[in-house]
Amino acid sequence: MSKRTLIASVIAISILCLPPMALAGSSVAKLKVQAATEEEYGAIYEEVLAEGPSAVPALLALLEGTDPAPVKITALRILGEMKAQEALDPLAKILETSKDPGLIVKTGRTMGNIGGNHAAELLMDALEGARAKRQADGASARKAAVLGLGLANDPRAVLPLMAELSDTNHDELTRIYAAGSLGLLGKSDGLQLATAGLNWRDPSVRLAAVQALGLIGALDSATALAGLTGAGNPYAVRVAAALSLVQIKAAQLTGAEKADFIKNVLLNNPRTPDFVTWGTRILARMGTQEAVDTLKELAAREGDEFSALRRAARIKLRK
Repeated sequence: MSKRTLIASVIAISILCLPPMALAGSSVAKLKVQAATEEEYGAIYEEVLAEGPSAVPALLALLEGTDPAPVKITALRILGEMKAQEALDPLAKILETSKDPGLIVKTGRTMGNIGGNHAAELLMDALEGARAKRQADGASARKAAVLGLGLANDPRAVLPLMAELSDTNHDELTRIYAAGSLGLLGKSDGLQLATAGLNWRDPSVRLAAVQALGLIGALDSATALAGLTGAGNPYAVRVAAALSLVQIKAAQLTGAEKADFIKNVLLNNPRTPDFVTWGTRILARMGTQEAVDTLKELAAREGDEFSALRRAARIKLRK
């Protein structure tokens, strides 16, 4: 069998394995076949995104199936990028019924990225339901709801997040997630807890604390974060600390100055996913003419090293 024939067979089998509903979105079927290059993957991602609401049933079918985690994560990312309100109720069901902790947490993030009043209400309901369960049963849904509520940008989330922050009977990781989500909502109540988290033994708590400090955006955190960017720290911590320092600086700026600062950060870190995701998202949320012009400039940037940044800027310009 030739290589071309083998590839065609793999694609055909993958499509046949899709649930009937998923066949409605032909582009979504391509997510089930591993792309050969980053550019090919990016092209498929944008193709699915361009289908808009018609692709939502197929994306949800991927989440309900037995596909590998990377396929489900991509489906969730696309739903979040689409702001697919029609996906919120099915996603809330995943929070309630799934036994996969990773999928649950990423689903909460996606609901937050979709945003809107309904997303916030579903996440608050999920948080209340998770709190009522035994800790082991509701832990993942609780983390997911806390993370999603910060992204959903609804001021009604402040009170339940404050309750999570203050709950000393719960694990430190969820409380620090609450500190970060409150930071996204413009509240610095979790600053002390997040700062203390930098000295926690658990690596996941330390990393979450670094990220939370960036979301809170307090200048007081800069010195402690700068000390974590050195070579003696794990790579993930170094990247998170560097990004948090950038977030703190950006929080002090407005208008054209802020857009220009973010542009320069992105041009200096075009291959670092966390930077690209953060910078393009902030520019899109700013919505000013300077921010839009910056996204257009980044979307037109030439050179292989800017391929991921180019694509992220194009995606944000679809809104």
